[in-house]
Amino acid sequence: MLNNSLLNNSTNLTNSNNSIFLNEKIDLTRFVQPHGVLFVLQESDLKILQVSQNTHYFFQKNHEELLGENLDVIFNESQLCFFRKLLQKKENLENINPFKFSTVINETELFFEGIVTQLEKEKDLIILELEPSFSSEKEDFLNTNNIKLYNLIRIATRNINQQDNFKDLCESLVQEVQRITHFDRVMLYKFDIDGHGQVIAESIVKEKQKQLDSYLGLHFPSSDIPPQAKELFLTNLIRFIPDLNSEPVEIFPLINPLTQQPIPLNHSVLRGVSPCHIEYLKNMEISASLSISLIKEKSLWGMIVCHHQTPKYVPYQIRKACEFLGEVMASQPVEQEKEEDQKYKIKLQTIQNKLIEFAVQSPNFGQELIKNSPNLLDICDATGAVFWHHNEYDTIGITPTETQIEEIIYILKNQNNFKIFHTDCLANIYPDAEPIKHIACGLFAIAIAPNQYILWFRPEVIQTVDWAGNPQEAFNINEAILSPRKSFETWKQSVCLKSLPWKKCEIEVVTELRKGLIGIVLRQVDELSRLNQALRESEGKEREKATQLKKALLELQNTQTQLIQKEKMSLLGEMIAGIAHEINNPIGFIKGNISHGKEYINDLLDLIQLYQEEYPNPSVMIQEKIEEIDLEFLQDDLPKMLNSMKMGTERITKIINSLRNFSRVDNSQKLAVDIHEGIESTLMILNNRLKALPNRPEIKIIKNYGDLPLIPCYFSQLNQVFMNILANGIDALDEQYEKTKNSEKMLIDITTKLIKDDPKQQVCIIIKDHGMGMSPEVKSNIFDNYFTTKPIGKGTGFGLTISQQIIVENHQGELICESSPNQGTEFLIYLPL
Repeated sequence: MLNNSLLNNSTNLTNSNNSIFLNEKIDLTRFVQPHGVLFVLQESDLKILQVSQNTHYFFQKNHEELLGENLDVIFNESQLCFFRKLLQKKENLENINPFKFSTVINETELFFEGIVTQLEKEKDLIILELEPSFSSEKEDFLNTNNIKLYNLIRIATRNINQQDNFKDLCESLVQEVQRITHFDRVMLYKFDIDGHGQVIAESIVKEKQKQLDSYLGLHFPSSDIPPQAKELFLTNLIRFIPDLNSEPVEIFPLINPLTQQPIPLNHSVLRGVSPCHIEYLKNMEISASLSISLIKEKSLWGMIVCHHQTPKYVPYQIRKACEFLGEVMASQPVEQEKEEDQKYKIKLQTIQNKLIEFAVQSPNFGQELIKNSPNLLDICDATGAVFWHHNEYDTIGITPTETQIEEIIYILKNQNNFKIFHTDCLANIYPDAEPIKHIACGLFAIAIAPNQYILWFRPEVIQTVDWAGNPQEAFNINEAILSPRKSFETWKQSVCLKSLPWKKCEIEVVTELRKGLIGIVLRQVDELSRLNQALRESEGKEREKATQLKKALLELQNTQTQLIQKEKMSLLGEMIAGIAHEINNPIGFIKGNISHGKEYINDLLDLIQLYQEEYPNPSVMIQEKIEEIDLEFLQDDLPKMLNSMKMGTERITKIINSLRNFSRVDNSQKLAVDIHEGIESTLMILNNRLKALPNRPEIKIIKNYGDLPLIPCYFSQLNQVFMNILANGIDALDEQYEKTKNSEKMLIDITTKLIKDDPKQQVCIIIKDHGMGMSPEVKSNIFDNYFTTKPIGKGTGFGLTISQQIIVENHQGELICESSPNQGTEFLIYLPL
């Protein structure tokens, strides 16, 4: 049995004994798999510079005699002419893969699917990989395979989109991949923050359920996939191994004559397999595998892994269908998971609002939070809670003794700047936690005022983690040879002295509850009475206490304003995120299918061109039909129309991303982000107000962005500041144009710069409109609560007040306004790095 630390520390493969594992250059392997042939060509003349040593098996030609020859020693000139034309278009090579080749060997016509890869650093070098095709060229011209492929993807996408929850969606995903590929076992891995993978969905064909072990629910340590392999999974989304027992084929020569380096095979479909990985898969008693990477926000979120007990060949187009399905569906499990968390968060926010309502109704709100329903236990799914107030306390549920509570509070008070604290292992801070682990293994505590706290408790939950084999024995090294573990039998690990972890949404909602309760505390009559008593007792202290009272009342007013505004922004954010999610699914499907539609149409147009070349004198009926449909115009306009549709879907995708970017709520911690993304998202949302209207011209945005580093900030709060300032600027320009009709001043300037000479290390964001400007009196009041120059119903007077609080209090920055009549208004935002 392992100790608790194993869950938090992946098997360490960074020490010197495991350097073989980390230094293996799997993207520069000198071998390829033998089910196809690899050529390295000089693109300008299709000269063969390197080739795999299995050409005799496919073409009855020795690999050495092919070196230095043109590709026409294998394929006829008409095919190569068409191939060169496609390469000269300089389009993404994905658009022409696979390219159909055919040749006659011993009076038998053989067909191949050609996959072309352009080397990133050497523009005149391409890799051509050929795999045997099991369909004739005629069938492909008739689009038989393309239509079947389209139907497979369409049905799979429809079935997956019909699922209502995260678990069912994952199960449907593996079932659809299995239906397309016919592998014996298909699994869906999800990687956690430490890189460990867990099988969260699995499908095994009925005939093999007794022969194949189920890995559903098992954890695989991060060491099973080396870092360099994970990098390849990010660039090459499909990895196919049709026969683990086949002999690899060496590339000849190993060193490329132009680069004087081994050729990089990171995008190759035939790339050889690491011996360690082969042994790993053989230990799982399989002979063929296919993996599909699931990428989310440029990171490897998970993988679909397919296993087969016997060798199995899957055509390239079927693999590409799986890749497309993985790309379209990659966001679905993550979005489903987020959506379920969001529903739980909305439920907790409703409870939070109710608790605030109870607290407002009574001076002794601690009792109100305990006796009513919902109560303190409901807001974070705890089994016990304590409201501690000046050495008196009220409890609900199962809690430690008074002495133990006092000891815990004493420890918390000695924490530096204690405001919020949470842990799923109380023993980490409280030495006497083990005897009360059945009551209090997890602790969540907040400080509301001096000597006023709320504590929540959760009991111990002994967690059993099922590993696929002992993770401490992931790899063995004998005589500088790395080999994986032999056994994948379930290996159990128990984790003690831990509760269920506190969810991020629970932490966020309790944090908001604390802010609301602080506002109520500031209003308590007993606090004000103590301040008044202090005023009467000492004239010397009178001014100090008056200042404290004024500050307390100001904080109360600011807190109430923030709560009101945050509630509005939260509801707006949830609505925007929901709309973006609903639009994203159909747009993703349309966008994905446009590329296939373009490919099918190009195939049809190529077919028509071939017919015109072969039959230059069509019949009268066909000639009339050509003139009726204006074939020449159709051939020219149809690809343009598809490109316009693609640009339209990309535009919608950008709008969706901007909505998500603007509405995301990351209030629990600062994140280092690109400030320009927030500005662009805000401008995208305000785009409709910037466009020309019947009664005024377009408002132009002049951008002068500097080279800024990533800024640590509360991203959504900063977006709110940009929204408030830009919206006010638009209002000012509307007023200016209505009075002066001067279209030359319909401008907003946005400048960002890094202040290099400032010892504070700040960035400055300047937003300036060219409106009517402000008088000194108006300018001096713009950051006051409820102050507005807009007509009733057009503004609340909260926007700039909230903006100043976000910049000054939450980010320790500065918000400065510069304005004078007829000179426009300029806001300067200073943020520390």
